[in-house]
Amino acid sequence: MDRDELIFILIFWLHTLSHRHLQPFFLTAPVGGEILVSCSYNTNQFLFSKKYWCRGSPRHSCEIVAHSETVTKTPQRSTVLDARNRGLYIKMTGLRLEDSETYWVGIDKVNADIMTSVEVVVTEDNITLNSIQIACYFCS
Repeated sequence: MDRDELIFILIFWLHTLSHRHLQPFFLTAPVGGEILVSCSYNTNQFLFSKKYWCRGSPRHSCEIVAHSETVTKTPQRSTVLDARNRGLYIKMTGLRLEDSETYWVGIDKVNADIMTSVEVVVTEDNITLNSIQIACYFCS
């Protein structure tokens, strides 16, 4: 392998590694079903930050559907549970076809929130991948 080939491979590898966290995660669930997203995060840095689940693209204009500072006595279709050292959990229940959308797991941060996208697809078929554990690249 010559020097130019080695440089090309190194640049390709670095490009792939640096964009790895930008790729969305995908979840598929049937109408009436539910999804569960779990995410670990750096509690030393973000323990007291608001965590949220928002809907829509682009990310800077998404609508917050649920957040970790909400305490309600009535059941919500979307909930965010900040279990601290055990992770962050987002659950959506009673899914409808119109819930198919880009969603974001976000952590409130001064200047710019840190977010990871999740593509939710609600289908009338019984094919499901309704649970995912995200390696939160944005949290490390």
